[in-house]
Amino acid sequence: MARVVIIGAGLTGLSVAYNLEQQGFFDYAIFEQESTVGGLCRSIRCDGFTFDYTGHFFHSPSAHMIDFLHTIMQNSSLSAHIRHSYIYSHDTYTPYPYQTNLYGLPTETIIDCIMGFVQRQTHKKNGNFYTWIHTHFGSGFARHFFFPYQEKIFDYPVSKLRTGWVQGVPHTTLEAILKGALQERVVDSIGYNAQFWYPTHGGIDHLIHAFGHALKNPLYTNCSAVVLDTHKKIVTFSNGHSEPYEYLISTIPLKTCLDILGMKKEADKLLVNSVLNINIGIDCDIADQKHWVYYPEKKHPFFRIGFPSHLRGMAPEGYSSLSIEIATLKKPTPEIIGNLTKKTYEHLEKIFGIQPRDIVSEQTLVLPHAYVIYNLWREEHIDSLLRYLENQSIYSIGRYGGWKYASMHDAITDGHSMAQKLIAHFSATFKPATTVKQKPAHIPAITKKPGRRLIKEIS
Repeated sequence: MARVVIIGAGLTGLSVAYNLEQQGFFDYAIFEQESTVGGLCRSIRCDGFTFDYTGHFFHSPSAHMIDFLHTIMQNSSLSAHIRHSYIYSHDTYTPYPYQTNLYGLPTETIIDCIMGFVQRQTHKKNGNFYTWIHTHFGSGFARHFFFPYQEKIFDYPVSKLRTGWVQGVPHTTLEAILKGALQERVVDSIGYNAQFWYPTHGGIDHLIHAFGHALKNPLYTNCSAVVLDTHKKIVTFSNGHSEPYEYLISTIPLKTCLDILGMKKEADKLLVNSVLNINIGIDCDIADQKHWVYYPEKKHPFFRIGFPSHLRGMAPEGYSSLSIEIATLKKPTPEIIGNLTKKTYEHLEKIFGIQPRDIVSEQTLVLPHAYVIYNLWREEHIDSLLRYLENQSIYSIGRYGGWKYASMHDAITDGHSMAQKLIAHFSATFKPATTVKQKPAHIPAITKKPGRRLIKEIS
């Protein structure tokens, strides 16, 4: 029996394990349903190209966090980058954020945004995203960017969205709007992701593997939790192994955890969309150095395109790569995937001139859990659901465990905070260990160098 059982070896789960070990606590076991660790923080490599599971750029307001990452990665290294991101609308690229860079857009659009900002009714208070945008930015910015873009990224009506996720949206002033409307400029310091860090040798999995290699306890893979007995405090996995626990740390999607507990009604109320991530390598060099571009207009099926090849080690010399993201609240069936892929290639030809003959590598990924939908039901019930689990000695944390919008910084921080909470609880009953907990004989542990996950391309 492990006093602490961690389900899910993504960034949050690994952070819990690492921070427990740093305090001398080894009486834990960590289980992952996939064949390798990482969750969505992973990379695939094919034909000389490296693709992450959509864009994974590490940004953090904490210098201490960056120092920590440098320490944990040891021989690997992180490189700092100044963000180069843009919005593409009206056949024009404008720097991010939209609300401070209107220069180059049609005159009517600029006037509509400025007039809407000046005339906005700031006294309106509502937890609704629709009202929040009108209050802070006005009807013009809402119409030309915020509403169409958010409906694409969530695939959900903005009138039904709540505001628990908007902390990262940059605010603006009339002066900033006017300056950005009258002259072309690039302001790199605005927004939470103005600077980001990325592994120098390419692939966000360098970070996740560094976490895994830093652990002394074994990691158990191919272990999917299927039964959770809260009375006996035993979790049973798909391979037949059962593990007793005192405290269970769940970083799997809250929706999945509730399903395992038989709380299907509550699980079905929690909404999350899927993202179709089309990755292509092309036999030509895209000269400009954009890191990613937002596409708010409905005519484009995708909401964002990233350019991994603009980072070192992500593509062969002279080649380029694109990472295209499409959100859908519907189950991404092969038919839906096929239709969206076809439309995507048509638009890539129009925007970039990419021909089918230019494509030398294709990797299509489906992320079944992508963006949590911040609707009213979630807002009214999320706290009580998490408290209910805590009363059963289950702590559901991380982006999907906490059912929230969160960054990699948040995932590591959640893991650290959870470890500190456990250590404080156990402080009177344990002494720092000097030996590593032995693995159960009938469960294979991963090696210190996790193998690559095999991804089946969806055509």
